[in-house]
Amino acid sequence: MLPRNKDTDLAGQVIKNIQFKNIKCNAENGILLYTNVDNAIQDITFENVDIDLRVPVGSKVVYDLRPCLEIDRINTSLKYIEHKNDQGVIFNGKKI
Repeated sequence: MLPRNKDTDLAGQVIKNIQFKNIKCNAENGILLYTNVDNAIQDITFENVDIDLRVPVGSKVVYDLRPCLEIDRINTSLKYIEHKNDQGVIFNGKKI
Protein backbone atom coordinates (compact mmCIF):
# COMPACT_ATOMS: atom_id res chain seq x y z
CA MET A 1 0.00 0.00 0.00
CA LEU A 2 1.86 3.02 -1.33
CA PRO A 3 0.88 6.46 -2.61
CA ARG A 4 0.28 6.43 -6.36
CA ASN A 5 0.59 10.21 -6.78
CA LYS A 6 0.64 13.42 -4.72
CA ASP A 7 -3.16 13.31 -4.31
CA THR A 8 -3.18 9.83 -2.73
CA ASP A 9 -4.28 9.99 0.92
CA LEU A 10 -3.52 6.77 2.83
CA ALA A 11 -4.40 8.20 6.26
CA GLY A 12 -6.37 5.61 8.20
CA GLN A 13 -6.13 3.00 5.44
CA VAL A 14 -5.41 -0.57 6.60
CA ILE A 15 -5.03 -3.92 4.88
CA LYS A 16 -6.12 -6.54 7.43
CA ASN A 17 -7.62 -9.94 8.15
CA ILE A 18 -6.50 -11.62 4.93
CA GLN A 19 -5.78 -15.35 4.61
CA PHE A 20 -3.90 -17.12 1.83
CA LYS A 21 -4.41 -20.91 1.98
CA ASN A 22 -3.24 -23.96 0.09
CA ILE A 23 -0.97 -22.23 -2.39
CA LYS A 24 1.94 -23.80 -4.23
CA CYS A 25 3.93 -21.45 -6.43
CA ASN A 26 7.13 -21.03 -8.38
CA ALA A 27 8.42 -17.49 -8.01
CA GLU A 28 11.43 -15.33 -8.73
CA ASN A 29 11.14 -12.83 -5.87
CA GLY A 30 9.08 -14.42 -3.11
CA ILE A 31 6.29 -12.51 -1.35
CA LEU A 32 6.45 -8.77 -0.64
CA LEU A 33 4.14 -7.04 1.86
CA TYR A 34 5.05 -3.36 1.91
CA THR A 35 3.69 0.00 2.94
CA ASN A 36 5.24 3.25 4.09
CA VAL A 37 2.52 3.67 6.74
CA ASP A 38 3.19 2.12 10.17
CA ASN A 39 0.90 -0.80 11.11
CA ALA A 40 -1.13 -0.49 7.92
CA ILE A 41 -0.78 -4.25 7.27
CA GLN A 42 -2.46 -6.28 10.00
CA ASP A 43 -3.31 -9.91 10.64
CA ILE A 44 -2.22 -11.51 7.37
CA THR A 45 -2.02 -15.31 7.40
CA PHE A 46 -0.34 -17.63 4.93
CA GLU A 47 -1.44 -21.23 5.64
CA ASN A 48 -0.09 -24.26 3.80
CA VAL A 49 1.88 -22.07 1.40
CA ASP A 50 4.80 -23.63 -0.48
CA ILE A 51 7.11 -21.28 -2.40
CA ASP A 52 9.67 -22.69 -4.83
CA LEU A 53 12.10 -19.87 -5.57
CA ARG A 54 13.95 -19.84 -8.90
CA VAL A 55 16.93 -17.98 -7.42
CA PRO A 56 18.72 -18.79 -4.14
CA VAL A 57 17.64 -17.13 -0.89
CA GLY A 58 20.08 -14.31 -0.16
CA SER A 59 20.55 -13.36 -3.83
CA LYS A 60 20.24 -9.67 -4.67
CA VAL A 61 16.78 -8.87 -6.08
CA VAL A 62 14.77 -5.80 -7.05
CA TYR A 63 11.09 -5.33 -6.19
CA ASP A 64 9.35 -2.94 -8.58
CA LEU A 65 6.92 -0.66 -6.71
CA ARG A 66 5.91 1.58 -9.60
CA PRO A 67 3.77 3.65 -9.93
CA CYS A 68 4.51 4.60 -6.33
CA LEU A 69 5.27 8.31 -5.98
CA GLU A 70 8.01 8.07 -3.33
CA ILE A 71 9.80 4.78 -4.03
CA ASP A 72 10.01 3.05 -7.38
CA ARG A 73 12.20 0.04 -6.48
CA ILE A 74 13.58 -1.79 -3.46
CA ASN A 75 16.99 -3.45 -3.78
CA THR A 76 17.35 -6.17 -1.16
CA SER A 77 18.49 -9.71 -0.46
CA LEU A 78 15.90 -12.34 -1.38
CA LYS A 79 13.84 -13.86 1.40
CA TYR A 80 10.83 -16.13 1.14
CA ILE A 81 8.74 -13.31 2.53
CA GLU A 82 9.71 -9.66 2.97
CA HIS A 83 7.56 -7.38 5.09
CA LYS A 84 7.74 -3.86 6.44
CA ASN A 85 5.47 -1.75 8.66
CA ASP A 86 3.23 -4.66 9.52
CA GLN A 87 1.53 -5.99 12.60
CA GLY A 88 0.80 -9.71 12.82
CA VAL A 89 1.99 -11.64 9.77
CA ILE A 90 1.85 -15.45 10.20
CA PHE A 91 3.49 -17.77 7.70
CA ASN A 92 2.71 -21.50 7.97
CA GLY A 93 1.97 -21.23 11.67
CA LYS A 94 4.92 -19.00 12.63
CA LYS A 95 4.76 -15.29 13.37
CA ILE A 96 7.37 -13.48 11.31
